[in-house]
Amino acid sequence: MAFIAPAALPFTAPRSHLSASAFAPAAVAPRAVATRPSAVAPMRMDVSVTRMDNEPLEAMMRRFKRSVNNSGHLRELRHKRYFESTAEERIRKNKENLMRKKMDRMMQKSNQNRMQG
Repeated sequence: MAFIAPAALPFTAPRSHLSASAFAPAAVAPRAVATRPSAVAPMRMDVSVTRMDNEPLEAMMRRFKRSVNNSGHLRELRHKRYFESTAEERIRKNKENLMRKKMDRMMQKSNQNRMQG
Protein backbone atom coordinates (compact mmCIF):
# COMPACT_ATOMS: atom_id res chain seq x y z
CA MET A 1 0.00 0.00 0.00
CA ALA A 2 1.58 3.26 -1.11
CA PHE A 3 1.48 6.43 0.91
CA ILE A 4 -0.14 9.38 -0.84
CA ALA A 5 1.09 12.79 0.18
CA PRO A 6 -1.67 15.34 0.96
CA ALA A 7 -0.47 17.57 -1.91
CA ALA A 8 -1.07 14.71 -4.38
CA LEU A 9 -4.71 14.33 -3.38
CA PRO A 10 -7.28 15.79 -5.77
CA PHE A 11 -8.52 19.29 -5.01
CA THR A 12 -11.82 19.45 -3.14
CA ALA A 13 -14.07 22.48 -2.97
CA PRO A 14 -14.43 24.30 0.35
CA ARG A 15 -16.89 22.62 2.67
CA SER A 16 -19.71 25.09 2.27
CA HIS A 17 -22.37 22.41 1.88
CA LEU A 18 -23.07 19.76 4.52
CA SER A 19 -25.31 16.74 4.14
CA ALA A 20 -26.44 13.97 6.45
CA SER A 21 -24.80 11.22 4.40
CA ALA A 22 -22.18 10.99 7.15
CA PHE A 23 -24.92 9.61 9.38
CA ALA A 24 -26.02 6.94 6.90
CA PRO A 25 -25.43 3.35 7.97
CA ALA A 26 -22.53 1.56 6.33
CA ALA A 27 -23.33 -0.70 3.40
CA VAL A 28 -23.66 -4.31 4.43
CA ALA A 29 -23.22 -7.31 2.16
CA PRO A 30 -26.54 -9.07 1.44
CA ARG A 31 -27.24 -12.11 3.58
CA ALA A 32 -28.67 -15.41 2.40
CA VAL A 33 -31.48 -15.36 4.97
CA ALA A 34 -34.68 -13.50 4.22
CA THR A 35 -35.16 -10.24 6.08
CA ARG A 36 -38.01 -7.83 6.43
CA PRO A 37 -38.19 -5.25 3.62
CA SER A 38 -38.05 -2.38 6.13
CA ALA A 39 -34.72 -3.65 7.46
CA VAL A 40 -33.23 -3.79 3.96
CA ALA A 41 -34.59 -0.54 2.51
CA PRO A 42 -32.06 2.30 2.76
CA MET A 43 -33.01 5.46 4.62
CA ARG A 44 -33.29 8.67 2.65
CA MET A 45 -30.91 11.31 3.90
CA ASP A 46 -32.27 14.56 2.52
CA VAL A 47 -30.98 16.95 5.17
CA SER A 48 -28.73 19.61 3.72
CA VAL A 49 -27.61 23.10 4.67
CA THR A 50 -26.21 25.65 2.25
CA ARG A 51 -23.82 28.26 3.53
CA MET A 52 -25.14 31.80 3.36
CA ASP A 53 -23.03 34.83 2.46
CA ASN A 54 -20.54 35.74 5.22
CA GLU A 55 -21.95 33.07 7.53
CA PRO A 56 -19.46 31.64 10.04
CA LEU A 57 -18.83 27.92 9.89
CA GLU A 58 -20.00 27.50 13.50
CA ALA A 59 -23.41 29.00 12.69
CA MET A 60 -23.77 26.73 9.67
CA MET A 61 -22.86 23.70 11.81
CA ARG A 62 -25.47 24.72 14.40
CA ARG A 63 -28.13 24.97 11.67
CA PHE A 64 -27.07 21.60 10.29
CA LYS A 65 -27.22 19.89 13.69
CA ARG A 66 -30.63 21.39 14.36
CA SER A 67 -32.00 20.24 10.99
CA VAL A 68 -30.63 16.70 11.50
CA ASN A 69 -32.22 16.51 14.95
CA ASN A 70 -35.53 17.83 13.67
CA SER A 71 -35.58 15.37 10.77
CA GLY A 72 -35.41 12.35 13.12
CA HIS A 73 -32.58 10.59 11.29
CA LEU A 74 -30.49 9.98 14.39
CA ARG A 75 -33.43 8.56 16.31
CA GLU A 76 -34.22 6.21 13.42
CA LEU A 77 -30.60 5.11 13.18
CA ARG A 78 -30.50 4.38 16.91
CA HIS A 79 -33.52 2.13 16.49
CA LYS A 80 -31.94 0.34 13.52
CA ARG A 81 -28.62 -0.18 15.28
CA TYR A 82 -29.84 -3.50 16.70
CA PHE A 83 -32.47 -5.93 15.50
CA GLU A 84 -35.89 -5.14 16.91
CA SER A 85 -38.64 -7.74 16.76
CA THR A 86 -42.12 -6.68 15.75
CA ALA A 87 -43.34 -7.03 19.34
CA GLU A 88 -40.51 -4.81 20.64
CA GLU A 89 -41.20 -2.27 17.90
CA ARG A 90 -44.90 -2.20 18.77
CA ILE A 91 -44.10 -1.69 22.48
CA ARG A 92 -41.63 1.11 21.69
CA LYS A 93 -44.05 2.88 19.38
CA ASN A 94 -46.84 2.62 21.98
CA LYS A 95 -44.55 4.20 24.58
CA GLU A 96 -43.58 6.97 22.18
CA ASN A 97 -47.23 7.61 21.37
CA LEU A 98 -48.11 7.81 25.08
CA MET A 99 -45.29 10.29 25.69
CA ARG A 100 -46.40 12.38 22.70
CA LYS A 101 -49.99 12.47 24.01
CA LYS A 102 -48.76 13.39 27.48
CA MET A 103 -46.71 16.27 26.08
CA ASP A 104 -49.72 17.47 24.05
CA ARG A 105 -51.90 17.46 27.18
CA MET A 106 -49.24 19.37 29.10
CA MET A 107 -48.94 21.95 26.32
CA GLN A 108 -52.73 22.39 26.14
CA LYS A 109 -52.91 22.84 29.90
CA SER A 110 -50.05 25.34 29.77
CA ASN A 111 -51.75 27.30 26.99
CA GLN A 112 -55.05 27.35 28.90
CA ASN A 113 -53.30 28.69 32.00
CA ARG A 114 -51.67 31.43 29.93
CA MET A 115 -55.01 32.47 28.45
CA GLN A 116 -56.68 32.63 31.87
CA GLY A 117 -53.90 34.40 33.75
